[in-house]
Amino acid sequence: MMEHLTHLRTNDGSGWLGCGINSDKEGASTLKTNQSRLLKRYKDYNDLVNNFHLLPTASIFKLPDGTFSSEKEVLVAFYNIPPAALKRIFQDRRNNHCLNECPYCGQPGKPDTLDHFMPESHWPEFAIYPDNLVPQCENCARKKSNRYYSLTKSACYFIHPMYETALSQVGFEITMQIVAGIIEYKPRIHLNGSANPVIMRRIRQHIESLEIPDYIVRYCRNQHAELIDAINKANAMSAPFDFKLHCERLLESERVKAGIAEGKTMSSFPNWACAFYHALIHSSDIINFYLSQFHLPPNRPSPCVPVTSTLLYP
Repeated sequence: MMEHLTHLRTNDGSGWLGCGINSDKEGASTLKTNQSRLLKRYKDYNDLVNNFHLLPTASIFKLPDGTFSSEKEVLVAFYNIPPAALKRIFQDRRNNHCLNECPYCGQPGKPDTLDHFMPESHWPEFAIYPDNLVPQCENCARKKSNRYYSLTKSACYFIHPMYETALSQVGFEITMQIVAGIIEYKPRIHLNGSANPVIMRRIRQHIESLEIPDYIVRYCRNQHAELIDAINKANAMSAPFDFKLHCERLLESERVKAGIAEGKTMSSFPNWACAFYHALIHSSDIINFYLSQFHLPPNRPSPCVPVTSTLLYP
């Protein structure tokens, strides 16, 4: 259940635009000259996003020969190298969103990237429009890139988490099995609740366009590597390590972050971490696989000699 971001919508970009116009950055006069055009265009944004099945109209700065006027470079520059006031706003949108997973894909962790829903490379007029800038993980920003509309499927590739709540109904399940001594992962993606066929198709296209199942498998392998590393460190120190309890605590931590009540039974989870550790803990084969990795090293390391702390900066 990826979190929707409808609370971030402003339906008004005048404040952000004003920060650019009132700055001393080169190009501020160009923004002021085009202020009325930009504000008028901002009013078109809702229709452009909501009419996901229609190819959006071209940028107001696109010339008949297919190139762009000089305003494009100015607007993109105000996003890439913003003046101080606008930079603070971008940082606030990027960092202060209270998200614990990516709203596009559900990857655990705080999204640390701010990127455009309608690519600024095609629609530079929305380069600093608030409702076009979405907090997301780096993987989604890279995968989404400058893609927006699929001509073959006659629809937008992605779902805008500020405009629709469909992705908040998506949940994740992971199954694990040991094949030839290696753990294999199979992600399953659920839709919790009812949805009409149009929404179902859009969610499926969103998932396929971002290649979310592949990302989940990669995440599982990274988690596995971290667990093996912890086991190896315990082995090297000949230290006791309650592996299952360790995983149970990680699951509980993720459940708290996701707001899942203790003891609540779920068939799917809001992020990949919950799904991963739930699957691990509830599979005796997987638990036994990890337990088999514990051993005493043939040559126990010599104990470290304590050293006196040295003050580097008095």
